[in-house]
Amino acid sequence: MPPLATVKSLSQRGELVWLSYVAEIPIAKVDFNYTTDRGKWKDRHWTTVAVESEGQHKTRATLPPGVTAYYFNLTDEHGLVVSSDLRFVAGAIFDRMVPRGGHWPLGQRCGSIRVR
Repeated sequence: MPPLATVKSLSQRGELVWLSYVAEIPIAKVDFNYTTDRGKWKDRHWTTVAVESEGQHKTRATLPPGVTAYYFNLTDEHGLVVSSDLRFVAGAIFDRMVPRGGHWPLGQRCGSIRVR
């Protein structure tokens, strides 16, 4: 069986986000998943929106107002799903995300945010 799809890049400029990927098995659908909620992760509501491909192996979505985090799902024609990394929106406030001790170690990534 050919390998699963691979996410090549996930980019954001303003309210637009782009995903590019490589897939030997045709992708049947692409979903954009996002939340506008804050607080405990287990209590957040996620919204899923189907998005169209923009050319071969590329898709994009528009961030809705108030979004705090998002990711894409790629579903191939066999029903197998690959997800992009979870991304946090700059400026969003994240309650209860900071680990014990109150800070992330320097140089560690938290989603798309690098702690400096």
